Amino acid sequence: ALVLLAAILTASATFAQSAKKSIVVYFSWSGVTESVAKEIASQTGSEIYRIEEAEPYTRDPKKVRELAQVEKKRNARPAIKGTLPDLSQYDTVYLGWPCWYSTAPMILFTFLDQVELDGKTLAPFTTSGATGFGSSPRDIKKVEPKAIQTKGLSLHSTSGLQKSVADWLSEIKK
Repeated sequence: ALVLLAAILTASATFAQSAKKSIVVYFSWSGVTESVAKEIASQTGSEIYRIEEAEPYTRDPKKVRELAQVEKKRNARPAIKGTLPDLSQYDTVYLGWPCWYSTAPMILFTFLDQVELDGKTLAPFTTSGATGFGSSPRDIKKVEPKAIQTKGLSLHSTSGLQKSVADWLSEIKK
């Protein structure tokens, strides 16, 4: 019986070590993308990392839109607060952002410039008032050409969030 128990424990430990790991990485200005990120983490058992600006964006919607437009025109790379996660231990990265001016906020590109996603599954999700992803999947592919990008999840509201996330995860088999 002890030999059998030892074999089961060894098999369990081996499985746990070989199990695929995932992380949800997101930037959220208003909290909507954060809600989606937390739901994905909840349904997948993923760890979670929030990209935060070193210099916080204004809370004024009009001013942040103006700033986002300026950053996009300049191809800016706003600084990120804190230490970035070590992504080497993850197989799948769920990457989320609010769509600003038909692409991801420039701070997301700061993040992508500083991490290694070669060979990793990149599952994108975005929130937007109307535009959906815009050009962001293409823009991200230019920066991370060796990541394996899945079909993305684009939400215009958090109504029915749990089901929307579950359906997307089922569709991409993650």
